[in-house]
Amino acid sequence: MADYPDFDEALRRFQKFVALQGAPESVVFVSAQQVLLSGNRLRVWLPDVAASLRQAREAYQQALNHRHGVLIAGLCRLDRQLCSYVYGPSCEEEAVALMYPDGLKLSLRSPLPEGDPIKKRWQWRLLRALERRRPGILVNEMFK
Repeated sequence: MADYPDFDEALRRFQKFVALQGAPESVVFVSAQQVLLSGNRLRVWLPDVAASLRQAREAYQQALNHRHGVLIAGLCRLDRQLCSYVYGPSCEEEAVALMYPDGLKLSLRSPLPEGDPIKKRWQWRLLRALERRRPGILVNEMFK
């Protein structure tokens, strides 16, 4: 039987899951467009908390509508928060390849890396411009 709780219940389960593993329960959601991989460091543009929660809720609902599984995952620690994301496979083949259950999947990177917060817009734009010059770095794959 598929386990697709509503977003609020899924978020509660995720917070309990990460707390049991010693990660921060305070969750902020990010997208692949807000994260850069520089060497082995994750640099994160700090999202607006309310907007990030709204976007995560929308991504969760879209995944529920597709019914190929849905993932809530912790990406990195950022100060005293856990940068997390929601992902839903676009088709059954992708769900099988990623080993998603027909329902909610919770995940936390181990070891959990420390992210570098980028707070100034000019710094973020500069880092993005520099990152575009380096081919082959696919942050999008980290968000699956």
